[in-house]
Amino acid sequence: MATKIPFRTNEGRARWPRLTQADDLDDKFKTGLIMSHEDAKPLMAMCREAGTDAFGPKSLDSLGMPFKVDEETGDVIFTMKTKYEPKFVDAATTPIHFADAPQIHSGSRLKCVGTIGEWEMSKVNRGINLNLNKVQIIELSDGSYDDEYDGLDAVEGGFVAAKSKRSNIAPTNEDLGGDGIPDDDLSDF
Repeated sequence: MATKIPFRTNEGRARWPRLTQADDLDDKFKTGLIMSHEDAKPLMAMCREAGTDAFGPKSLDSLGMPFKVDEETGDVIFTMKTKYEPKFVDAATTPIHFADAPQIHSGSRLKCVGTIGEWEMSKVNRGINLNLNKVQIIELSDGSYDDEYDGLDAVEGGFVAAKSKRSNIAPTNEDLGGDGIPDDDLSDF
C-alpha cells in the first residue's frame, strides 16, 4: 500500500485525548475515539482491507490494528495519532486556529479525519495505523467525565473512605490540637 487511504470517522467520544499538547511519552498528538460497534464497522472494514492490501490476506489475523473491541460493552475504541499539530473545526466546520483550540477532555464528542497507513518493524511485528489530520469538536466535556464503561458500581456495605483532612478551609485552633501545629504535619516532606 504505497498510497495513504483517507478516512473520516462517525461521531465518537474522546478517550484520554492529548490533542492540544503532545503527549510527553511519545511526543505525539493523539486520542482514543469510542464508537458503537455499528458506527465503527465502516472504519474497521477499511483498516482490515488496508491490512490485506499491504500484507496479504493470510497475515490479517496477526496484524496490529488501531482498534480494539470492548468485550463488555461491544463498543470499539480507535487509536489515532500524529506527530504534527492537528487542525480543528467546530460543529459548524468553522476552522479553529491551533493556538485557540480549547482543552479537549475525555467524553468530548468528536469526529476525526486522517489517513490509514501501515507500519512494519519485522515480519511478525507489523500493522495498520490511523494518522490523525483534523478533529471536529461537536461537544466539549467539562473534564468531569466519568467513564461509564469502567464497570464500577457502588457496593452496599463495602469500604467507605473517611472524609479527607485536607480541604480549602483553614484549620481552626481546635483542628491544630491547641498548639497551632497540625496533627498531620507533613513539613518533613
